[in-house]
Amino acid sequence: MDFMIACIVLLLFFGLCVTLVKVKQNQLPARLARLKTRDPGFDEQEFQGKVAALFLQLKQAWTDRDMEPVRTFMSQDLFSRCTGLLEQQISKGSFIRLEELSLDGVSIIGMMSDANYDHIIALIAYKAKDYTVDAHGEPVSGSSECKTRDEHWTFKRPMKASTGPQEGDFDWLLVGMGKYTPYDHDLVLSNIK
Repeated sequence: MDFMIACIVLLLFFGLCVTLVKVKQNQLPARLARLKTRDPGFDEQEFQGKVAALFLQLKQAWTDRDMEPVRTFMSQDLFSRCTGLLEQQISKGSFIRLEELSLDGVSIIGMMSDANYDHIIALIAYKAKDYTVDAHGEPVSGSSECKTRDEHWTFKRPMKASTGPQEGDFDWLLVGMGKYTPYDHDLVLSNIK
């Protein structure tokens, strides 16, 4: 009987969480509209295009084992973590291979503002062969098959910032990257420092 009650409570809790996530995701258009009110120059398609370009640059930097070309687009913390991971791989004699990369699309899936910053989560869908090789070029992990992959990237910028008028301006800072899993975007964004 206790097990049955626990299962019912768990199901109700899970249903409530799914409902809350859907409600918060439904708030995205209103949140983007408020951002556009504060920053009339903000354009979703332009933002997504710049994220796509940055994605390709960052993947190239990662494959080249040199994050310096994309440093200005990343928070210091994220840059340090990425550089540290690359240094670990180099010390182990392993190297990441990313081949046949093709971008399927970028979409904005989350947006929030706090007292100081605007935050946007972008979902990036792509296909690639993504695997690690040892010093002799032998595969040690990953897959040499071209697979569909998703990542979410979190950007932030000061709330008072506005989109620059010049081509190439991008004042959003990449503060988080990871594999995509559906979640409560507000909860994740509220934990970003």
